[in-house]
Amino acid sequence: MLSDMELLAAWRSGDASAGKILFQRYFPAVTRFFINKVPQDHEDLVQETFMACARGRDGLRDDGRFRSYLFGTAPRWPGTDGRGGGLAPCRSFAISWGSVMAAMMRTCAPR
Repeated sequence: MLSDMELLAAWRSGDASAGKILFQRYFPAVTRFFINKVPQDHEDLVQETFMACARGRDGLRDDGRFRSYLFGTAPRWPGTDGRGGGLAPCRSFAISWGSVMAAMMRTCAPR
């Protein structure tokens, strides 16, 4: 089994399947985190977390811990860590790897 950092390096190099493995590895933990904090709006928050991760994936230091980075990208909402405004309007997103990849392609494309 590849480490998180090995998968991240592969994802950064263009291997979308490595990003998908990271998504699948951490999806349950991120979902549990938000269900425990904000049960009604957890789906939007989970999606926002993974989208932020996809947008900022190149900013993580190679010696960093992916899990800490991922949870650090979690939106700052009341009930999560006490720093932030109200909940974002519900957008009824279906959380999927495809939606995260689409966001990543829009925001991480070479300029």
